[in-house]
Amino acid sequence: MKRNNFFSAAITLLLIAFFTTSWVSPVQAQKPKSVLITVPFVFTNGAFPNFVYTGPFTISGAFEATGTAEMDAYVTVYADYSIYDCKWTLTNDEGTIKLHEKCHITTSSATGIWEIVSGTGDYANLQGNGFALMPAVYRGVPAEAWEILKGVIFTQDRRRHTEDHNRNSEDREHDH
Repeated sequence: MKRNNFFSAAITLLLIAFFTTSWVSPVQAQKPKSVLITVPFVFTNGAFPNFVYTGPFTISGAFEATGTAEMDAYVTVYADYSIYDCKWTLTNDEGTIKLHEKCHITTSSATGIWEIVSGTGDYANLQGNGFALMPAVYRGVPAEAWEILKGVIFTQDRRRHTEDHNRNSEDREHDH
């Protein structure tokens, strides 16, 4: 008899767990897609250790976009290298993408990592990250410095997740 009570209780707990978790829909996310972001930056403003660079950006791969870019850079200099801590803002008619980039620069290389920290408009749910290259390409007056960001991006539809969760909560209330 005790054994039947134990199995009945276990089955009841499993059913409760199944029905309470199955009504919450998962966050919808796309598969990550390759992206390439290029910007020929021009020094615009600032004094050591804070600099501002601006230029046009181009996004290709996962989607196509162009617009204006601004990068606020904070530089920390060490004996053999420098660290650039950069905050990017990419803007066009569809919205804004904000990136954070951290770069390690020596006399022989300039590489880093980046991630999307926020977005507005069509880019509100955009997420992504990757690596950064800064080829030593300087031309014109004032000098342009190219940034190349490679990585992956994807969208996460938080609005749909919230709507589905609210609808499922209402359905459960009507069922009781």
